[in-house]
Amino acid sequence: MCVFDAVWGEGQLSGMSNPLSPRQVASQWFQRIWVQHDESAIAELMAPEALGHLEGGKVCRGPDEFREFFRSLTGVFPDLKIEILDIIEEGEKAVVRWSARGTHAGEGMGVPSNSVQSFSGITWFIVRDGRIVEGGDSWDMGGLLARMAAVV
Repeated sequence: MCVFDAVWGEGQLSGMSNPLSPRQVASQWFQRIWVQHDESAIAELMAPEALGHLEGGKVCRGPDEFREFFRSLTGVFPDLKIEILDIIEEGEKAVVRWSARGTHAGEGMGVPSNSVQSFSGITWFIVRDGRIVEGGDSWDMGGLLARMAAVV
């Protein structure tokens, strides 16, 4: 398990003399958004013009579109938690290997179920001036959907 090594406390982004490193941004992204479900962190950590390449080929532009994706996924998995397994940083890039677990609630993703599901993947970020300008993820959405359908 990765220990979250991000900078915490007041002035997490504004008021800091140095911008967050890609590793710190990645750590905060997962801790604040995917563990704490803190939607305010989306706009803090993501540049307004950022591009997100999501599983399934969807592209979101900026924090507002990513927030819609976040809400749709946490609507399906309201107790979703993602654990960082590894972070690799090089220059302005960070790559995170993660594992997720959550209870599939209701009819989300087109499949009725109330089962606990686990899945894993990787997420990559390009970070400039302490904010994500581009990122993407890769995980087995098809496998997850097949497992959820098998529970029905």
